[in-house]
Amino acid sequence: MLISHIRLFLATRAVARTAMRTTNLIIIVLGAGFSGLLFYALASELFAKNSPTVLYNDVCERIKASPVVTSHLYPPLVFHTHPPLTHRPRHRARHVNSMLTTDATGREHLFLNFYIEGSDPFTAASSEESSSKMFEKVQNLFGSISSLFELTADELVASAQRTRDKLWTNGRAAFAYLVGEPASSLNPPPSPSPSSNSRVGTVSSSTPPSPWSLSSIFTRLTGKRSPKSVNSSLPYTERKYWKSGEVHVDLVKVSESASDEAGRFIVRYIIVNLPDSNNRNPVRLYVERMPDVPDNEGVIRWSS
Repeated sequence: MLISHIRLFLATRAVARTAMRTTNLIIIVLGAGFSGLLFYALASELFAKNSPTVLYNDVCERIKASPVVTSHLYPPLVFHTHPPLTHRPRHRARHVNSMLTTDATGREHLFLNFYIEGSDPFTAASSEESSSKMFEKVQNLFGSISSLFELTADELVASAQRTRDKLWTNGRAAFAYLVGEPASSLNPPPSPSPSSNSRVGTVSSSTPPSPWSLSSIFTRLTGKRSPKSVNSSLPYTERKYWKSGEVHVDLVKVSESASDEAGRFIVRYIIVNLPDSNNRNPVRLYVERMPDVPDNEGVIRWSS
């Protein structure tokens, strides 16, 4: 009796162990299959020649290299897959807005729709200028540090004295500005000539008023600011630049009878409408187009 119970217990454990191993094997196989399917989807989306993402990146590079676009939108250019919103900031990037369709002749068309944003030419130029000035300052700093090791003891003492005098003068000027004293009062005024008819101690009318006087403060509050100066040497500053634009792309699939481009999508047209296609009279730029595309080619709009 005891032996039969032991055999039954061992058989039950063996069945349970076999069922657990089978369950684990099924879970591993399903996980491996799902991972393979996921990797295949990612690879086909990111690396396939006809993937909307790959074609979108190729079109963006063509737009960046087009002089027609850079003459209306100041580089660097930024591309967005969704329209700009004025009432809330942009959200994270979504998938490329695309649509695959077939025309009356049986050709496959892949349409892409996205948005482009240009930079402010004055801001970009000022940032480049500030970067160059910062580089010059750093270069001069390292040059000054390296030149210190070449000075003698007397030259180092003289350089320290000049630095001390400069700091003292700048500190006095800052203190005079804070207390409202004119900067000219830091240096003693020249003694009047004997032939001068003006009284000693009379203030000239050309002396600038104190920056902390009531009239100066009122002028600062109510006076008009001078217009921002424009450096004429900066590129493209005299042209009118648009801030944003909408891009429409039509790609046609090459028939299988072709030799090199068989089965691939090629560009039929790349259109940039400024500022967008909803404008009544947008400025249309053709980056690329085939000979059969007219000037008034209609663009296809859809909602994804």
